[in-house]
Amino acid sequence: MTREHARTEIRGWVMANYGTTLFAVLLPALIQQLELNWMWIATLIPVTVFGIAFTHARAFGRTSLWSLTHANPNELDERERGLAHDALATSYTWITVVLLLAMYLIIFSHDELLAPYLIWVKPIAPVLAAALIYAAHTLPGAIIGWTQLPTTGGVEQYAGLE
Repeated sequence: MTREHARTEIRGWVMANYGTTLFAVLLPALIQQLELNWMWIATLIPVTVFGIAFTHARAFGRTSLWSLTHANPNELDERERGLAHDALATSYTWITVVLLLAMYLIIFSHDELLAPYLIWVKPIAPVLAAALIYAAHTLPGAIIGWTQLPTTGGVEQYAGLE
């Protein structure tokens, strides 16, 4: 597998992970809107949770992107430290913007004038909070996996480049 092919595959798993997470956030509104019965709910929730776990393992676990951004800085070499620092700085900027948008969306959903238009926000608020915490932890690794293929052991093994 070439480096470019490995990077493309990692990007695909990152997109699949965040797509599944977005589906989980929208699932309560979908259940409410479609008035799904308990059989649908009992099927959709475990399948969605499994999808998030599976795509997380492929995007962040197997590639060591999770451990790269959550490691003790003293255990990383200088290049890895720089990679992690840049990814953390970028992800904190993005997560701040997304958190502000989510807060305003939730606040506006309780406003008398806007509530009829934002009725779908109330059921997703608890799941949205959990997804934002998850995104705050995975976004640095996603940024590294998206922008470049790090040369940490896990990614080298994943890409078959060792």
